[in-house]
Amino acid sequence: MQESQETHITNHLDEVVAAVSITPKTKIQNKLPQTALFQPPREKLHLCEEKAKSFSRSHDYKQAVQELVRCIALSRICYGNSHWKLAEAHVNLAQGYLQLKGFALQAKQHAEKAKEILTDSIVPPYNDNSDVFKCSIELFRTMGKALLSLQKMHQAQRKSKEALPYYKEALEYTEISKGEKSPERISVLKELAAVEQALGLHDMAINHFLQAHLIVLSRNPSQEEAADSSHFVARAAVASGRPEHHDMAEEYFQDSMALLKDSEGTGRAKFLSIQDDFCHFLQITEQKERAASILRDSLEAKVEVFGDFSPEVAETYRLLGGADLVQGNHRGAHKKLKKVK
Repeated sequence: MQESQETHITNHLDEVVAAVSITPKTKIQNKLPQTALFQPPREKLHLCEEKAKSFSRSHDYKQAVQELVRCIALSRICYGNSHWKLAEAHVNLAQGYLQLKGFALQAKQHAEKAKEILTDSIVPPYNDNSDVFKCSIELFRTMGKALLSLQKMHQAQRKSKEALPYYKEALEYTEISKGEKSPERISVLKELAAVEQALGLHDMAINHFLQAHLIVLSRNPSQEEAADSSHFVARAAVASGRPEHHDMAEEYFQDSMALLKDSEGTGRAKFLSIQDDFCHFLQITEQKERAASILRDSLEAKVEVFGDFSPEVAETYRLLGGADLVQGNHRGAHKKLKKVK
């Protein structure tokens, strides 16, 4: 079904090209505002780009994709078949397809087309090479995301291996064009680390999460941003399942919680969520009594922040009830587990 929809759109691409240039008003009056009918192609392209962004912001991804398809047609009219702007249009459409559930294959196909244009058909001159770099970065990131999405439909290991080199290329392009401490580099490092985790390359994943964390700290982050970054490192250390990473996991959990300990509002909620992750870590490392003590102390705050009947409070009662059962405290376990609905 996905392929048939893609074929339907692709087969009408040439029709769209004709529509935006010479088709009578009756065929396109529902596609572009009346005032746009006699605009030059570049102005029409800008209009479609803005409409696509607007539809995306309102989560109307189907309409956004339709506008992005028109952008490809208009980019071909404005710039020809061998210009990086056409590659950019394909990358944008690929990203649009990724926002539509189940369209990762179409996203991959358009990312591959963009790569073909960038690697084989780019022609000078360029007004600003940084635009080409930016397009390349987005291409590799989008290709990586498309391949990761496809792993739900195919073998995970094979698709993750295919995604890995694209993230590595994106990392190189980001360093060249944006610098070693750019926000873009942080995002790519985290995405690359997630792929490495999926492949069981835990040392590499931890290393890349640590690199991202150091960049975050160098950019004068808020307490919540720094806490989130420490939390990423802690979870990566736990995910390895290896005892030699336990000390690192505890260190970064403690760092993360310390940054949020006295927070209010969303910071308080985040602190309690990270604390729950830490308690899970303590349980799997046979520190159950310590975990139970922290969970008991957290109950009052959780009720205040999340409410009596929240999933967070229910899960805490479940864990404490289980701890009571292990210790032979059946009355206490029954009382707590009754609260889990």
